[in-house]
Amino acid sequence: MNCEVVDVTTGAPMSASLVVVAPAEVTLIRTYDSERTFLSEHAAVDGILVVPLPLGTDTVEAVTAAGVTLGRVELLGRMVDFGD
Repeated sequence: MNCEVVDVTTGAPMSASLVVVAPAEVTLIRTYDSERTFLSEHAAVDGILVVPLPLGTDTVEAVTAAGVTLGRVELLGRMVDFGD
């Protein structure tokens, strides 16, 4: 998912992170843009990954240590205002 930190006074995005929670067997996450162009890959630990969101990321792919891809999925992204 795409997790953004926004400025509460302007609503402008300040930073964005890619957060992945996958099965523990997943050791690699690859990112792609909307045209299916490869952007980056990142090592996951026990299926968990938190990194700065690569610019243009539209989909992510999870890969196991054995090299088996679990497929690509679109990013989830929801803004929640906790009113703080």
